[in-house]
Amino acid sequence: KKFKDKKFAAKCDREVIRKGCEMLGMDMGEVMDICINGMKNMLIDAGSPLRESSKDKITTEYLADFGVDTLHYMIITHPHFDHASAAAEVIEAVEVENLILPECEATQAFWVDMFEAMDAKNLEYIPSEVGDTYQIGDASFEIFFENMISVSTQPYRVLTLIS
Repeated sequence: KKFKDKKFAAKCDREVIRKGCEMLGMDMGEVMDICINGMKNMLIDAGSPLRESSKDKITTEYLADFGVDTLHYMIITHPHFDHASAAAEVIEAVEVENLILPECEATQAFWVDMFEAMDAKNLEYIPSEVGDTYQIGDASFEIFFENMISVSTQPYRVLTLIS
């Protein structure tokens, strides 16, 4: 029920899941509830709000298709149009619990729009720092590289390792 796109779980062997539920003494609904409530969502870069063709979806549509109404983490790696220009739309569409951004001076309209959307939702950002580690569910991720060159010549970039 969580996912509108049924192909997402098409390779799932429901009989194996049913038998596992029996072994645990639980019904399938209980197990699904635990799994869905345990899911954590992270978005790295918001992409662009533009479509190359009528079949293309934008980030907010993908989030809606998968029933995502909360992002536990959203990371914007650098202020380029193809990575960050839909950030305002994402912030407006879903709850963003933690937003990680590079510390940089960017004046593009989409970057300003992102900060206005953040202000409207009282969302503060976490400056990316090399070596910082974050927990998301049973996984963790670490900021392990940040390019400190000027945005005007080479963008700041934040690289993340998820484990």
